[in-house]
Amino acid sequence: MAQAISHDVPDYPVQNLEVARRGLETHRACAKGCEAKRYFIALVPHLEMIARRRAASAGWNLWPPGG
Repeated sequence: MAQAISHDVPDYPVQNLEVARRGLETHRACAKGCEAKRYFIALVPHLEMIARRRAASAGWNLWPPGG
């Protein structure tokens, strides 16, 4: 049995990229008026940018290995 989905913006801030991507996939077929779809369309690129920045900054090591 399929679960009914809410088309309202979540009551809590979604801060996990995978959860945001699942939310976007869930609402991808919704009409433009779906508030949750608009929320996830804006949120996913923002969280992806944050993830890229974190990955890039993790590569910066001021100290040489063994130094």
